[in-house]
Amino acid sequence: MFFQEYQSAQGFREDVVSFLEQDEAVNNLPLGIVLALEDPVAEAGRPLLGAVRDDRGEIALVALRTPPHNLVLAGCGRRLEAAVQTAVEHLSESQVALPGVIGPRPTAETFARLWSDGTGDGVELQVELEIYRLDEVRQVSRSPGRLRRADAADSELAATWLEDFAREALLEKLRADDVWRRVERSIRQGRLFFWEDGEPVSMATTARRTQRGMAISSVYTPPQFRRKGYATSCVAALSRLLLDEGLDFCCLYADLANPTSNRIYRRIGYRPVGESVVYKFRRHAS
Repeated sequence: MFFQEYQSAQGFREDVVSFLEQDEAVNNLPLGIVLALEDPVAEAGRPLLGAVRDDRGEIALVALRTPPHNLVLAGCGRRLEAAVQTAVEHLSESQVALPGVIGPRPTAETFARLWSDGTGDGVELQVELEIYRLDEVRQVSRSPGRLRRADAADSELAATWLEDFAREALLEKLRADDVWRRVERSIRQGRLFFWEDGEPVSMATTARRTQRGMAISSVYTPPQFRRKGYATSCVAALSRLLLDEGLDFCCLYADLANPTSNRIYRRIGYRPVGESVVYKFRRHAS
């Protein structure tokens, strides 16, 4: 096996998209990133674009990273250990510094173990995620209110809720300028929605459009509005909207440590199709 590193986003996309689309819902994260890449690739914050190929030239593993984010992996199966070992050896020899890795559980676990063995970096399991796919929305009781697409007047509220979501669900504090950039982009692209019952009471966004599907993310209900079914109504209505617009499926990630959100998604009709885990690395002091 060998690691092929790409300098062109277009060339990378042409080579890996068909591989990733073999499991489009599970690979929504890397697919979404790949499809959004543009040429020319800027030198500042230049992404890492790579694929491990076997002796016949077939792709066994896709690895990509857009700094400052974690390495994203896609691929599993009988060639997993050898493919991941090849990626680890290439990246460590290239002296790539990685903050962490995210990918299907067996893939990310194998990478974290081999990376730690090879580099001496410490490894910490940060979050375990269930990947869900929905093809049809079940009939669920709706809370009072309606789904509404956010507009520019909602920017301040959306920014506050996004900060709260990141702190509570992702265990991280986002930079204020990054929050505003995300909110403004989501509103401009029509991807941020509220469930409104006299006032906004729950939020969700859409992300990572692929050939047949799209992800729902940043689902957040402030504490004072919880246990009233608002999140269920918001996600169900948004999922139905996306399917009505012609998508074959919706997908999302849910923290396995949060039984409430997992129950909500299953009730709506989302079914588990895989697990993804995130490992953080602590740089070994030389």
